[in-house]
Amino acid sequence: MISNVTQLQKSRSREANQKEQTGSTTTYTGKADIGGDWALYDTKGEAVTHASLAGKYYLIYFGFTYCPDVCPVSLMKVAKALDKVKASKEYAYFDLVPLFVSVDPDRDSNERIEEYTKIFHPDLIGLTNKTNSSPELKSILKSFKIHVSKIFLTEEDEEEDLKSMEENAPEVLKKMKEMDKKEKVDKANKDS
Repeated sequence: MISNVTQLQKSRSREANQKEQTGSTTTYTGKADIGGDWALYDTKGEAVTHASLAGKYYLIYFGFTYCPDVCPVSLMKVAKALDKVKASKEYAYFDLVPLFVSVDPDRDSNERIEEYTKIFHPDLIGLTNKTNSSPELKSILKSFKIHVSKIFLTEEDEEEDLKSMEENAPEVLKKMKEMDKKEKVDKANKDS
């Protein structure tokens, strides 16, 4: 019994020493291995690079405009966070630029990206490149550790996503439906 108590005391003493040592000797060096130089285009076709935003902080979100529910819900959160930051007194000391990078330029036209970003926040800047396989797009995805791949949803998945959007973001869903309707009308007018 005395042996067990002695072992327990030694064990607790070792744990306490480790906690003290870890807390006092932990040092951090270097920086996060994410981000870097990049170059894309805004919705007007103008080049935008990391250098364009020198001296500013940017909040960057990667997604696509045909995203059924994750992107819209996430962008709503980004917009709310941005409004809170802008309302804070600390905002006077830094400039925060929100960016939406379309990872699917093959389907996301500049016009669609522009309309899509404005659904969420007037300051949200849409960026992309000419094709999904463009080296500049691939480069920024790699440097920010973003993995993209096309998946095809079943009808059941699409219905579930629609239900989620109706519950979580009905106003966004309404605006997205209006945007899709306008896009179909514009396409029909072009074709005639």
